[in-house]
This record gives sequence, structure tokens and C-alpha cells, in this order.
Amino acid sequence: MLNVEVKYSDGIYLIYVNGERVGIKIDDLVEVDVVNEWTHSVSAVVEVGDGKMLYGNDIIDGKDVELVGYENKRRRELIAVRTKCQCSQDELRNLVMDILSRYQGRALMDYLQSRRKTTQASA
Repeated sequence: MLNVEVKYSDGIYLIYVNGERVGIKIDDLVEVDVVNEWTHSVSAVVEVGDGKMLYGNDIIDGKDVELVGYENKRRRELIAVRTKCQCSQDELRNLVMDILSRYQGRALMDYLQSRRKTTQASA
């Protein structure tokens, strides 16, 4: 089980999962960092140096989400999920769990699970 915490600091909400910061909420914009392969349709591409920023769209929990990815000669991956949400901290926690469940790569989910076990063992 993942432990999602939302902490308010200087006008922004910092989002932590098992002690690791994974996202931020500023006003109604929510951004959650993810690491996973890109398997989504691309709606826009922006050239950046020798790579490209990829953008796509999806819907989760009835909310439009923007998928942000990166592509270069070696990899093509999803790096963030953004959406807008005027929501309570409980609703934000649920949204983050849904985003991580849907878009997160297995390796990071395993890491976050292990961080929870490590944190519990040291408490």
C-alpha cells in the first residue's frame, strides 16, 4: 500500500508517496512525476536539443490529463502527468493514487513500496 501525503508549504502543496516527493499542486494545476515507457498517442512534439518533448492527452477520473514525455535516440518515456483540480487534500490523494496506478512504471512502484517498508521498519 502506498502512503500519499500532501504538505502545504509557501502557497503550494507538495505531494509525497512513502516519503519521496512525486508531485506538486499550485493553484489548480497538479503535476505528478512518473517514469514509464511511452505507449500513448502523441498530440504535440517540441524539439529540444537532440531530443523531443512529447505531449498527449487522456482522461482519468473524469478529468482531462496531459501526458508529458521525452524521446531521444536511446529512449522514449512518459515523465509526468498533469491535470487541473480544485480539490480537497483527500481528493488530491485519491487522484495521485489513481494516476500512479494507471501510468506508473513497475520499477518505481516497487521502489516506493520498499521505501514504505524501510520507513516503517525505522519508526
